Amino acid sequence: MPTKARKTWAQQLQKNHSVTITMSCVIVGLSRYAYYYQPKLQDDSVIVSVLNAITDWHLHWGFLNVLIESENWDIVGIINMFIGCIVS
Repeated sequence: MPTKARKTWAQQLQKNHSVTITMSCVIVGLSRYAYYYQPKLQDDSVIVSVLNAITDWHLHWGFLNVLIESENWDIVGIINMFIGCIVS
């Protein structure tokens, strides 16, 4: 069963039967981490546009310079996007 459906069931249990979040998660088989999880970005377009701006400004920069400049971001996501740009 998808996580979104379980989260919806857990929320319905809380509204209809006044149970706690912990109890509703146990009933539907959902971890509390999954219940509270919210994705950081829906898509990578923001990161791609910033990386493109960095590389347009610094034409001689390589991957490591871009990685150092973007140290506050999700490093794995940047690496995957960089590999995707090379492959495609």
